[in-house]
Amino acid sequence: MSNDTYLFIDGGYLQAVYRNQFNPIFGEEYFVDYKSVMETLGSQRAFFYDCLDNVPKTGENDTAFKARVNQQRKFFDAIDKVEGLHVRYGYLSSGKKRQQKEVDVLLAVDMLTHAFYKNMVQAVLLSGDRDFKPVVESIVQLGTRVRVAYDPRTGSRELARAADYEMEIDITTLCSWIKLDKYEDRGKHFPHVSAYQDFHENPLNTMSPSPTCMRTGVIGQASQALSLGNINNVWYVSVQLNLRDYNLYHFHDQKKLLAYFRKQYGEIVW
Repeated sequence: MSNDTYLFIDGGYLQAVYRNQFNPIFGEEYFVDYKSVMETLGSQRAFFYDCLDNVPKTGENDTAFKARVNQQRKFFDAIDKVEGLHVRYGYLSSGKKRQQKEVDVLLAVDMLTHAFYKNMVQAVLLSGDRDFKPVVESIVQLGTRVRVAYDPRTGSRELARAADYEMEIDITTLCSWIKLDKYEDRGKHFPHVSAYQDFHENPLNTMSPSPTCMRTGVIGQASQALSLGNINNVWYVSVQLNLRDYNLYHFHDQKKLLAYFRKQYGEIVW
């Protein structure tokens, strides 16, 4: 894509997606690589919207409060250092019900402003909040192409349909956006997938040595054929996508692999 694609990231939404979809499987010790997010969505300029939680919590002492706020500042500073990415802040209201203020409005105003001044050819909105539907419709009417990237489990389909294009964020995408050391093997952290196209049989049955602990079943609403097996202490799962196409996943941790698989395709019936 051209350099005229601007990415607008609803920070609270993306963090919630990781908290609900990724963290229960892989834990909370990972961080998002926002440069990777920008590359996936074809943008060299991006804006990240969130607020600093700098309102003391009930019973929180001064030392704990300062430590918590400093940790947040470091988090946002690290995002702001990504080339082409700018952090935009709302604020947190005090009182019994702590709420973000101005974050959504700021994002919407920025999108409209850049579209009005023709700064961008395409806007990518990473959010699932239906409240953004009117601004997406307005930008489309201004002639700017709009793509919405969202998690279909929690995001608004009405918002996605208002855009010209949509991209569903799945567990594979979330894993690909995790920041690791440059030469670290991603396969040690997350399942690896290989595509077998125009294949005449289950690729798991063609492997050598032959897998042990074999189980078969179906997965998801489409009842796609599923096979599980172990080869040299590595777990493999194949899923039949259609008559002659398969995806084959492998990972060292069976529990995490199957949990990942359920997120990707749906519930398993053995």
